[in-house]
Amino acid sequence: MEKLNVGWSEVSITPDKKIALAGQFVERVSEYVETPITVTALAVTSGDEQMIICSCDLVNIGENLVEDVIHAS
Repeated sequence: MEKLNVGWSEVSITPDKKIALAGQFVERVSEYVETPITVTALAVTSGDEQMIICSCDLVNIGENLVEDVIHAS
């Protein structure tokens, strides 16, 4: 039986400047950070197999980020 390795991490991805807020009919710009935005990653390896799961506090994930993640492997 292969050894199972598990690791996880959580980091803030909160913008450090004011940004336009999604989900409105008119443009609204953030005034302050109410709750930090985080991403949590869980990595599992066993032998030659590996898996990474990421959870992001986002409404959506842009196609450019998806492409970056795919090409990073």
